[in-house]
Amino acid sequence: MDLENMDPHVQSAMYGTPKINPDEQRRYLGTFRERVYAAEYIKDMPNEAYHPIWREVLLAHPEATLIMNGNLPMDELVPFMQLAKATNVAFSMKNDDFYLVAPDRLGLVLAADEAVNIDAINIANMASNADSAPVEETTAQKVPWFKKLFR
Repeated sequence: MDLENMDPHVQSAMYGTPKINPDEQRRYLGTFRERVYAAEYIKDMPNEAYHPIWREVLLAHPEATLIMNGNLPMDELVPFMQLAKATNVAFSMKNDDFYLVAPDRLGLVLAADEAVNIDAINIANMASNADSAPVEETTAQKVPWFKKLFR
């Protein structure tokens, strides 16, 4: 039977509803990249230095949902469940087999219901930027516009 000529209704009954960007949805734990506020790789999750940054991000976005890779050991997920509960943020776990447990995979994703289009979502990068930001603010002094004229 030719799939091109087959009725789309029959195709969806046989093969399931087609998904938009299934690889992207698998990478971001069932959501799209454009909906992600913050994410953390599995290799970075044991580092407790990122927990204060997660608290700030969760408090800044109480309407979001924290999605966790449910294939991880429960002792790695419990601190994030407690953090989500303390900040009144909903959380869910994805246990499907295609959410692999590998260091280069995402273990946590904070996602909205609609597109937010944030470029920097990696918690590790947010931590390094937070450490370097106060140094830049203290060294850079604002020069009045009229002093720029007489240089």
